[in-house]
Amino acid sequence: MKCFCVSFMFLFFALCGNVYSQYDNTLMFGLKAGVAWSSIPKLSEILVSEDYYSNYEFTEQAKISPAASFFFTYRNPDNWVGMELNVDYYQLASSIEYSDINTLDYTVKFQYHYLGIGGYLKVYPYQGVFVAPGVRVGFNLSPENITYTSNQEELTHLHYESASSTQASLREKIKGSVDFALGGSVGYEFPNGLSVQASYHYSLLDMIKTEYNVYNWIDTSNRGHSVQFMIGYAIGVLNR
Repeated sequence: MKCFCVSFMFLFFALCGNVYSQYDNTLMFGLKAGVAWSSIPKLSEILVSEDYYSNYEFTEQAKISPAASFFFTYRNPDNWVGMELNVDYYQLASSIEYSDINTLDYTVKFQYHYLGIGGYLKVYPYQGVFVAPGVRVGFNLSPENITYTSNQEELTHLHYESASSTQASLREKIKGSVDFALGGSVGYEFPNGLSVQASYHYSLLDMIKTEYNVYNWIDTSNRGHSVQFMIGYAIGVLNR
């Protein structure tokens, strides 16, 4: 509801005021780069069901990673709406740390790399300020990118398999999939082609599929969150 109110206020000012984009050209293209904070919830539920046993603890951590986009922007600089198309590189990643009363400790890191495309409607409430709701689709370039570290080989009396064998099983049975996300950006475009923006995306589809296995790993619904902070530079190719 809060997001809706903010968007409504921007639209109101856009319709009532003297609005225009700061960019000097109708069609521009450029590059954006920055950092992203991402989180994939419920990863621990894949590995250990809550009703499976007790006396253990999980800690989940979000991750910071690089992000970059090649983008095209089209709009009339005297108008209050435009559009943007992106070709994106980004990551969605999280790690989970496990410990239990048997002194078993392990860390599992899920780090998926994506190449995607995005489309956004850009609304300019005042000069170079913009709000851009839209969607993006990302294709997973590393569906088996799971890293597993553990002390299980030191616990010889419990007869665990090796950490490398567990990692191989995780990569075989748990696969990252396509990311389809709804989101948007808020930012500012300068007349010289520079821009800054913050964006958020929420994955609408289950990002991870768990195949049948003998480890009691289950298939859960894992939908990612991603917050990005980007700096861009655009070059005009079509004057108004």
